[in-house]
Amino acid sequence: EPCHAGHLCLSTPLIRTKAGGTLYLKWSYSYGDFLWKVVLYSSAFKLYLIGLLLLMLSWRPLSLRLRTLVHTDQLTGLPRRDILDLTLLQDHDYLMVLDIDNFKSINDNHGHRVGDIALAAFARHLRSNIRKGDTAIRWGGEEFVTVYRGLGDEVAMWQMVARLLAQPIRIDELPSPITFSAGIIRIRDYLTVADAVTLADELLYHVKQHGKHNIAYRQGKEIRMVRESGETGAEASGSHR
Repeated sequence: EPCHAGHLCLSTPLIRTKAGGTLYLKWSYSYGDFLWKVVLYSSAFKLYLIGLLLLMLSWRPLSLRLRTLVHTDQLTGLPRRDILDLTLLQDHDYLMVLDIDNFKSINDNHGHRVGDIALAAFARHLRSNIRKGDTAIRWGGEEFVTVYRGLGDEVAMWQMVARLLAQPIRIDELPSPITFSAGIIRIRDYLTVADAVTLADELLYHVKQHGKHNIAYRQGKEIRMVRESGETGAEASGSHR
């Protein structure tokens, strides 16, 4: 078989056939093969391989870090709403939607800088009052979502969320403490993320219509409030127990 154009061919006899012919073993090289050999053994290519190896070793922690940055709200440091998928929802027992009271008036009367400080302070308040395994999320604007894991019954839920009401949220830039309204629901297997948020949001709206600064939940067909009318958070906690 003749050599192809631009190739260097070498051959050697391999075996004799029964018919008396000779079977040859042939090597065919293009001139580019010799060029690649020079490249492969060069210092630059060795550095390239080392760099590629380091990139492969560091890619997993780097990708995790990049993913965290993408899904983190830069103002509050909380995860963004897109982390709440059906898997995360069904891995928890309760979902609560929270909304800072009178947030528009904070922006209008004190400026958006103070509004941002209030949002960051509220996010810190959420982080300091959830446990490992629970998740607080910046849902958008002045609205937040928390999901709770391992709360087996209504009493455990009540005690957990009452802590949020019992501790005032103060910042130097505002004369009065920051308050919030919220609605919390038990997560059921048949609920989608949109369904769960809508149900909790309906309870939140009920709080807004009945004095704000409270958390509503359903007990059977009734809507109950964590902080009873006229009670402080600490007093409500004592009366529930």
